Amino acid sequence: MNSSRVFLGLMLLASPLSFAADIDEAWQQLLAEHAGLQAQVEMVTAKQAQVDVAKGMYLPSLTLSSQWNLMNDELGLWVDTSILMPGGKPVYLPIQDKSFWDTQLTATVPVFTGGKIKAGVDAQKADVQFQQAEQTRHQNELFTQFVRRYLSVNLAVENENIRRYAYDNLEQHFQRAVRMQEEGSIAYTERLQAEVERDKAKREWRNAMTQRTLAVSAYQSLFFNETQLPDQSLSYHPFKTLNDNALALRAIYNHPGIQQISAQRAKANAGLKATQADFLPTIALFANIELATNDLTQLEPEWAAGVSMQWRLFGQGNRLREGAGYRAAMRAAEFSNAQAERDVRVLLEQLQVNIDIAKENIDAFESSIRLAEENLRLRQAAFAQGISTSLDEIDAQLLLTGLQLESQKSLFDYYVALADLCALTAQQDQFFTLFNPR
Repeated sequence: MNSSRVFLGLMLLASPLSFAADIDEAWQQLLAEHAGLQAQVEMVTAKQAQVDVAKGMYLPSLTLSSQWNLMNDELGLWVDTSILMPGGKPVYLPIQDKSFWDTQLTATVPVFTGGKIKAGVDAQKADVQFQQAEQTRHQNELFTQFVRRYLSVNLAVENENIRRYAYDNLEQHFQRAVRMQEEGSIAYTERLQAEVERDKAKREWRNAMTQRTLAVSAYQSLFFNETQLPDQSLSYHPFKTLNDNALALRAIYNHPGIQQISAQRAKANAGLKATQADFLPTIALFANIELATNDLTQLEPEWAAGVSMQWRLFGQGNRLREGAGYRAAMRAAEFSNAQAERDVRVLLEQLQVNIDIAKENIDAFESSIRLAEENLRLRQAAFAQGISTSLDEIDAQLLLTGLQLESQKSLFDYYVALADLCALTAQQDQFFTLFNPR
């Protein structure tokens, strides 16, 4: 009984400071080495590069074109001189050789595109927003998985300790029962009862050891490199949250799914603007210079500059229906966004209920454990004096063990629910601060 009290005292007085440092450092290590997250970072970088590519359409373009030409005959012009002088003979004027180079350097500057370039940039920015939300979603999932496995190691260690101390107490009870049966103070059946419960407690302790090994293995599998294992006991600390409306707004604003829906709507809007711009002409400034001047004819300029316009009056496809498709995609995104916001609010309420239930259980188990400890102490004393049966003490020990296990499970549920809430509202740092209250 004394060892059990020492264990519970250590459990309640465990320093949250070292625990906070451990969990925070482990999380930073996981962020740095997790391959899945690194892949998401690179995907975001790739999408951001496409934004720069789209913005490059605003810049002038410089094109060098060159080709060598071979014709079946040279180009020339026969001039009838008889009109100028009687009896004059026709004169042949060569214009272009059979083979020649045509090399031009052309610069083009877009002046008016009807919004096509801006629509392209907006579409690429929407892709970046979508990919960033996907990165956030992966990180949130990793965070909740990390917290669960971290706390599972703590829970498994605490359960093993509880089972071990229960076994120690039942072993001591069995030894007392053996002596008392040899003295004739109790019946042989009571000694057998003590032995059966002692053996059962031993099996449960060994099972708890196995569960701890599995929990440690699952936790370490998250990391690429070796990491320190959690070794501090959980203790309850109240979590201060925003009011319900502010918390809901924060959850909606930071939810990756809603951010992705917003990105899809933005991309559909960009597509609609690009379709509308397709009905307008494209105007650009241009200038070109001929580099192979030796092969120029008298009819070709060495350089030219001006303004060009292209206007697609009719093209492939149906631009009106294409615009209707983008409008439908935008309406679909709005409906999806409204449903997602309702789902987030419902999930937020469920998490808050789970937190409240866990807090109530923690408070209830605290007083129940104190009562169970006192009851076990009285049963141990009564059995030693021969005024209580072995089964009475065994029942008291099993009751205390069960309450201790349930208390630890309530702490586990409390912090898991808090982790889900913090991930939903983008307050992971506040979750870590919880373990180091100031």
